[in-house]
Amino acid sequence: MIDLKTVWQVVRVATVAGASAMIACSCISADVDSNTTQVTPQGTVQLEKIRAGMPEEIFRNARITFAVDTKMEATKGGKTQYLSRTYNSKQGQYMIQCHDDKCFLLQVLYNKPIDKADGLATLPNLVPPTAPAENFVDDSVLKNPKTTMASEYHYFGNKSLAIVNYSDKTGKEISSISVYALPPEKALSVAYGKVPAALHVPAESKGDPTVADAGAPEDKKQH
Repeated sequence: MIDLKTVWQVVRVATVAGASAMIACSCISADVDSNTTQVTPQGTVQLEKIRAGMPEEIFRNARITFAVDTKMEATKGGKTQYLSRTYNSKQGQYMIQCHDDKCFLLQVLYNKPIDKADGLATLPNLVPPTAPAENFVDDSVLKNPKTTMASEYHYFGNKSLAIVNYSDKTGKEISSISVYALPPEKALSVAYGKVPAALHVPAESKGDPTVADAGAPEDKKQH
């Protein structure tokens, strides 16, 4: 069985280290309507309007709000990784991973863990617009006393998966959120190398070959 604890510890250290190096201050502004997220001529975009599954062009053009991560690890599998230079209203920094010209993974890394209710309330605005309402939450890993891993899995039909990472096993504060614009089974395979046997994927969230929200690189363990 895959060692979820080891996967999470290794990837979290690498992600936080890379994100910290790119932090800087800048002002955010955007011309946004209810259906689109637009980049200003100055190269800025509102973080609160960013969702998984968006075209990579948004992040490429928002050169003031986002910076390309040029580290070798950030480009594996032909993906491109972007890090926000700013924080959202909850002090969360955004890490975007794109492949085939679309964002397949959106991570929000909180500078300081935030209240569970506040973090969960953001999920509907982070998943792709095409994703249905949340249909299942798997908190079995969080409640499992045999592992220190504190993750919870939120399923949005067969269009998206959100992995909520808590600061500890009490599940009271959220340290990061990872949202995939992929069918949940594929998202779990990208995150961990394969679908962990300990997780239950509901029937209504299993693979959808018609999904076109975003592709994903071949390299594994993105979470």
